[in-house]
Amino acid sequence: PNKPIVKYMNDCVDMNDPEDAEFYQESADILEAAWRIVMARSWENEQARTCELVPGYDQFNHRNGHWNNVMRSNHPSEKNGYVIVAKRDIAAGEQLYNSYSICNENEP
Repeated sequence: PNKPIVKYMNDCVDMNDPEDAEFYQESADILEAAWRIVMARSWENEQARTCELVPGYDQFNHRNGHWNNVMRSNHPSEKNGYVIVAKRDIAAGEQLYNSYSICNENEP
């Protein structure tokens, strides 16, 4: 398994305990697969020192330039919440594109 999974297992699993050892043997591959999904679909919030996942938002395709038509923004009425806002008028049936590499001014 990769380093974060090994660290988790070293910190949280007592290999001297037969039940924990069995859990490790049965779960290491599943935990690594889950970790990879989270890493591929999340971003780091350095201010909060968290890794954030927003279901739905991570399904938008990436494209910069004039195609980039939505952005993530803090929602004023929700503590630590987000909304997806249009950056311009979007035609019916037009694909939604966000940017994986452009920082928006109002992001945390």
